[in-house]
Amino acid sequence: MLLKFKLINEEYSDRALSHIVINILENFNIRDRVLVFIIDNTSNNLTLLNSFNKLLIKSINDIFVKDIIRLPYLTHIIQLFVKALMETINAGP
Repeated sequence: MLLKFKLINEEYSDRALSHIVINILENFNIRDRVLVFIIDNTSNNLTLLNSFNKLLIKSINDIFVKDIIRLPYLTHIIQLFVKALMETINAGP
């Protein structure tokens, strides 16, 4: 579920982005209900998720410590599969 688009006027770092994500989740009052991020395999997304998990663990009580799980974006995986298939059968774009 897409919650919000946000224009970022600050440093585009994993820590800054993590704070933005946490603030959005808090605004919707669902911070403790998110279990999975559906993201592609780009390194900045993985870095963001790792930073987010560190901030989340630091900011919630010991009773509710958990990591958000990364679920690969299915459409991206299908795209990679089709691209590899097309290359295998030598089909051009």
